[in-house]
Amino acid sequence: MDSFEESARLLRKMSSGSKLDVLRLLINGEQAFTEIQRELGIEQSLLSHHLKDLRDLKFLDSRRDGRKTIYSINTQYYKTDEAAIDLGCCKLQFKKG
Repeated sequence: MDSFEESARLLRKMSSGSKLDVLRLLINGEQAFTEIQRELGIEQSLLSHHLKDLRDLKFLDSRRDGRKTIYSINTQYYKTDEAAIDLGCCKLQFKKG
C-alpha cells in the first residue's frame, strides 16, 4: 500500500461481512464458485458481486477449470500466512475453525 488514504479506501470497500467470509474461506485454499456458495449460503448474484469486488481490489485470482471458476487469494499483492492477510498497513486476522 502506498499510503494511509489508500489503506482507508481498501478497508471501506471491505466493510461487508460476506466479503470477509469469502476471504476467510479462501485463506485455507482455492475453491470453486459453487463450493463457496454452498459453504457460505450466499445468493448467487450477491456472491458474484462480492467476488468481482474482491478481484477488482486484487484480493483474488480466478481461473477456469472446465465449466468451473476457481478462486484463490492473490498472493502477488497480499502476503498470507495460515490465518491472516497482510494489507501493508495492517493485517486481517481470521479465527481458525
